[in-house]
Amino acid sequence: LALVLFNAGSLCAAIESADHCIALNGNTVRAWEVKANCFAALGSACEAMACYRAIVDLEPDADAHSRLLMAMQYCDTATEDEIFAETLRWSETHAAAIAPRQSWPSLSFVSDRPLTIGIISRDFRSCSTLYLARPLLENIPPEWTVIFYASVEYADGETEIFHSMCDRWVDLSQCDD
Repeated sequence: LALVLFNAGSLCAAIESADHCIALNGNTVRAWEVKANCFAALGSACEAMACYRAIVDLEPDADAHSRLLMAMQYCDTATEDEIFAETLRWSETHAAAIAPRQSWPSLSFVSDRPLTIGIISRDFRSCSTLYLARPLLENIPPEWTVIFYASVEYADGETEIFHSMCDRWVDLSQCDD
């Protein structure tokens, strides 16, 4: 019910329904997620942060933990030290098993060769990334090659704007780490 209410735009009712589910020990992770998304949609970053914290405590998940970190960026009570400590926890929990590269390919640096840059993101969609990155992307020298490595779960109209800003688009949405 909380999810249906959230999708219908009845955010306060969705929060009440999620609270009811949590009180009944229902699917509490999902209930906390709906509640967090409601608070995020309402612009209540600190409340969203508390909900994402509950999710991470119940079931360590890289996506939920990333959302916690994002909410912390917008919560005026989260300090830089707390955000940094949480970032380290994310890294230790979710990236520790990723082995660092032991050797690097030999690269030929030719001074007159045009530069190719690659940008990886899951946010090539309607979000703050577009507004923050647009001035940079619109002013990349035309002789440079820009490749976007996109891990976009839900493409939207803004995704097409990003698509038009690169020379090559590589869809990574079905790839694992």
